[in-house]
Amino acid sequence: MRLLGFIVFFLCVGLKRKYYKLLIPNKSMAPERTPRAKLKGELRRIWMRSAERSTAIKRDKYTCQECGAKKSVKKGHEVKIHVHHKEGIDNWDEIIDLIMEKLLCDPDKLEVLCVDCHNKK
Repeated sequence: MRLLGFIVFFLCVGLKRKYYKLLIPNKSMAPERTPRAKLKGELRRIWMRSAERSTAIKRDKYTCQECGAKKSVKKGHEVKIHVHHKEGIDNWDEIIDLIMEKLLCDPDKLEVLCVDCHNKK
C-alpha cells in the first residue's frame, strides 16, 4: 500500500504542470454559469457598491431598524447588516429579460459609431 502511495506521489511530482492540473479538480473545472446567472451576479455586485446602498447604511448608522442591532465585526459577536428594498424586488426575471433584450441584444441590432455621430442619435 505504501508503495502505491509512493508511486502516485512520484508520478504527480514528475508530471508536467498541465497534466498535474488534470488530476486535481479546481475551481476552473466547475460548470460554466449561464449568461442570466452571470448578469444577476453583476447586478448584485453593482448594488453592493452603490452610493444609494451606502447612503442608506450611513443614514441608519449601521443599525437594524427592526431590532436595533448594530453592525459588529468583533470576534465572537459578529453582526451583519443587509439593506432591504421596502418595495421588494420580485421581478428579477423581468429585469434580466429587459437588460438582455435592450442592452445585451443580438449584434445584428448594434452598429459602431464615432462619439459625435453617437451623440447625435
